[in-house]
Amino acid sequence: MTNILSDRDANLSTKQAKRFALIALGLMILLGIPIWLAFVLKSRVLLIAAAALALGCCNANVQEQKFAGSFHANDSAESHGGVEWAGEYSATLTVREKSGDLALTFSIGLGDPLKVHQFTISDFRQTPNDMEFMINGQRARLHFTERDSIWNGQYNHHFTANKSSKPAEQVGELPIKVFDGFGVHYYVELRLKPVEPAQAMSSILEVRSSDGGLR
Repeated sequence: MTNILSDRDANLSTKQAKRFALIALGLMILLGIPIWLAFVLKSRVLLIAAAALALGCCNANVQEQKFAGSFHANDSAESHGGVEWAGEYSATLTVREKSGDLALTFSIGLGDPLKVHQFTISDFRQTPNDMEFMINGQRARLHFTERDSIWNGQYNHHFTANKSSKPAEQVGELPIKVFDGFGVHYYVELRLKPVEPAQAMSSILEVRSSDGGLR
């Protein structure tokens, strides 16, 4: 009799153990699914955050270049010709990688005939001797002028381009057609320097000096 009871108790214990094991397994599954989902979601959030951080770092590594200077225009075909209108503008060029904007702000003159004052820049390229870019689809090429002969040295160490009818004073290439409001016969001149001239300009002069390019 005692053996029968012991066997029955053992069977009950085994059944209870299996039941408890099944219950525990069910709880683990039920609890494990949301934990796993949370882990997956958390991983995705981390991946997204890491990707955003990487993109931010890449953008931060893209150096923004800024140039400032002036822009001159008159209704003569040359820099110092007899004119009825002449004007000066402050000029700012901001470039990030190969694209950016050129902004002209009217400062001196009897009225402002220029209709558009901000221009889209693309395909920007700079060397110690030249600066090239497309301005509203037209190519411009500014030459680094060590000694300014047009304005008696006023714009030494500038990247300069103009559009003149006098071959002797022609510098670089500057398309007149993009400056809506000016006649095709107008003289125009753009002069730009790096916004941080102490570092940038010394680098340019150093490279030009080592290449024998000073002029």
